[in-house]
Amino acid sequence: MAKAKKVMLIGIDAASPELVELFIREGIMPNTARLVEKGVFGTILPPYPTITTSNWAVIATGAWPATTGITSFTVQKVGDPLDIQRNGFDSRLCEAEFLWEAAERAGKRSILMKYWGSWPPSIKEGIQVEGAGVSLANDDVIKDLILLELSGEHFFTTGDCPKGRPIKDRGVCQKVKMRPAYGWANLPWEPGECREITLTFRLFSGTEKTYYGLVRSSEVIICRSRDYETRLTALGPGEWGDWVIDDFPTDEGLKKGAIWFRLLRLSENELALWTPPIYPVNGFTYPPEIGPELVQKVGPFTPKIWAGLVEGWIDDVTFYEWYDYHNRWLAEASVYLMGNNPWDLFFLVCHAPDHAQHLYLSKFDPQTAEWRQNHNWFPHLPSTEAAREMLPKHYESVDRMVGKLLEAADEETVVLVVSDHGAVASLDEVHVNDVLEQKGLVFYKSKEGSRPQVDWARTKAYKTRPGHIYVNLKGRDPDGIVEPGGEYEEVRDQVIEALYDYVHPETGKRAFSMVIKREDAKPLGLWGEKVGDIIYAVRPEFVGHEHGPILPTARYGLSSVSSVLIMAGPGVKKGVRLERLHWLTDIAPTISYILDIPVPRQAEGAVIYEALEP
Repeated sequence: MAKAKKVMLIGIDAASPELVELFIREGIMPNTARLVEKGVFGTILPPYPTITTSNWAVIATGAWPATTGITSFTVQKVGDPLDIQRNGFDSRLCEAEFLWEAAERAGKRSILMKYWGSWPPSIKEGIQVEGAGVSLANDDVIKDLILLELSGEHFFTTGDCPKGRPIKDRGVCQKVKMRPAYGWANLPWEPGECREITLTFRLFSGTEKTYYGLVRSSEVIICRSRDYETRLTALGPGEWGDWVIDDFPTDEGLKKGAIWFRLLRLSENELALWTPPIYPVNGFTYPPEIGPELVQKVGPFTPKIWAGLVEGWIDDVTFYEWYDYHNRWLAEASVYLMGNNPWDLFFLVCHAPDHAQHLYLSKFDPQTAEWRQNHNWFPHLPSTEAAREMLPKHYESVDRMVGKLLEAADEETVVLVVSDHGAVASLDEVHVNDVLEQKGLVFYKSKEGSRPQVDWARTKAYKTRPGHIYVNLKGRDPDGIVEPGGEYEEVRDQVIEALYDYVHPETGKRAFSMVIKREDAKPLGLWGEKVGDIIYAVRPEFVGHEHGPILPTARYGLSSVSSVLIMAGPGVKKGVRLERLHWLTDIAPTISYILDIPVPRQAEGAVIYEALEP
């Protein structure tokens, strides 16, 4: 077998094998197509649940979720109240050795580009850029969140704030007024020729930062103060301004951050201005000096966004343009780092398809498009026509990123493109705790607001995380009321019966495909104290979130929730489609075999020999 000297792993979050093949056939992903032609293509199974946090940990360690300890999106720690979870992206909670740590034992160097669940960094000799995953400020359910952003998204409007789908602390909508620009210094016009707006940014540290905008008929000029000579950028309707690097007050003193303005609309009576999260220029890399270097060479880094589109602040084009910048930045920063630093392994995670599919897939897929159009949960969310246009564009942007990354892969590099799970369209979302409430197993003190208040003195069982239901057990849980032994088993049987009996009111279908006790979940890679007392899975058409608590083999409509694997390079077969059953646990052992380095200590997967030359 030809010997590879390097491995490049390109992680594409939520990329579905069926959608990748569809877009290859339609000519939307030519770079990915060339990679498939030169190597192998396969569908491999993710563990259960099909969740981002747990599955990227599986890929990086070769270990099942029960072994890594990351058993869902969050981690339930024994002794915590059942309505409190820990941040599943925290690398310190992973109980298995990462592949880059095993590689270091063999003297190999790694570069990690936004590999989710890898922060704080555990590498010592390599380079890492970000990797903190989702970070919600001031969340009252998920503890130990890693917050790198200085603020969330901001939407400034002269109209009323849209009533979208609120996402806690991910953004701020602020109503502003356009007033005559009196009291300004150094204006090149008469004060009556322009108006002003005040833009106040609320930072996660509890502090604020204020800018001032001069509004003219065709542009908005952003200034630090009411002095025209402090202007930072100017932008017209539909335009992005220049990136602005500025000092922002935090509880740790001033921090330099990057802010980007997008003027959505401007008329005599209306103004709408949006900014993605403000991100620092320091503190998101290892070693620390890499961050400012990348900002200088490539431009400011900006994390993923979500609130703007689901809240109804921005349109599909703005969302796409931001993500296209994000994908280009990942590619250009990666090529720069690989071209200027020694490396043996490269890891990258791109999140674009996951968000695009959450927004568009159920209206893109003909099997669910009409239903979702008629049952639109939030009227401002994309139409079927927009979904059919935008979802391919996001995959096209990812393909351009792949093409750029391949510039850094020479003939001695094996390239893997892998996803943590796929995604399926859905009709509706079934809420497990609502089902349990109907059966008298869950009680609330109040259901007002975004976080209902559970009445733990009466609640016997509760769904805490996707895929996991816990019995409120006396002696284990702080507010436990269910006696161990006979009553515990009785409650578990009641939960299983309640979910299996549930019928979706509009379709008449049973919504749950699996409800089992924790001791029966071992074949799914789940066991031990970090697993719920009952493990459940819903049918794919009722997941509502395109992936998560649905079985790894689930398929519905155009796509499946299985992972994609593309592999090419020295020693890899050419033009082959994998036929055998493989799991995400097999990725790390296969990379270890290719580079002849130690397998991560807790790895449980196997080498994918089917993909390799004899």
